[in-house]
Amino acid sequence: MNLAASNKYIALVAPYSITVSTLYLFGYWGSFGVNIFEYVGLAEIAKIALYQLMYYGAFVLLGSLISEMFFGSIIRRVMPPGSGADLPEAKFVRILFRLVHLAMVGFALYIALFTESEMRWILAGAFISPVVSIAVDRSGFLLEVLPDSAARNAIIYPSVIILLLAYGFGAVGAIAVKTKEDKVLVNQTLPEKGYIGRTSSHVFFWKKDSKAVEILPETSVTSLKFVVPAERPPFGADLRRVLTR
Repeated sequence: MNLAASNKYIALVAPYSITVSTLYLFGYWGSFGVNIFEYVGLAEIAKIALYQLMYYGAFVLLGSLISEMFFGSIIRRVMPPGSGADLPEAKFVRILFRLVHLAMVGFALYIALFTESEMRWILAGAFISPVVSIAVDRSGFLLEVLPDSAARNAIIYPSVIILLLAYGFGAVGAIAVKTKEDKVLVNQTLPEKGYIGRTSSHVFFWKKDSKAVEILPETSVTSLKFVVPAERPPFGADLRRVLTR
């Protein structure tokens, strides 16, 4: 592996992380009408989004790993790269795949531009991510650093899908906050509001009845206690509420 090339791509990790975090924050805080960038600096962007993105990113990475282990290796054994590339059947399959990719891009644009559900960003990102992943792989972007195709695909696909779904993850996370019934004790009192998040200088609450955001200086909030209902909803209930809205 070329050391200079390795340093070049390692240096891309920081801007990639900031980009993903920024998209997530736009999706999450934008749903509340809050410009979070008025309250945070560049150093805080990745820190604020890190824990939420780890939850979603873990599922993406697990799914990519399982797909590569069980499907990628089988496909490479059955159809080695370059085998039969000049056959008429192979040329037909390539044309068919191009049409499928074009349809996927068109459908993703339709979902993103002409539907109203907050889930549209996740659905659009999911549809377009395979096409973008293939385009990145064929561009040779990581070929010098990762000549092994299996390792390259294992990195490219989850990286692309996390990037494309980051905004949607934030929007869906905001819906979960707006709809959940958990209460928060602020300074030992129980106001009718839910907790959105905090920065180093402010704490944000969602007032469900008035659908307004309350912003308090961090110094005025001496304690936060979350009151969890006696019976928690089953796993995935928040997501089901989003899908059935």
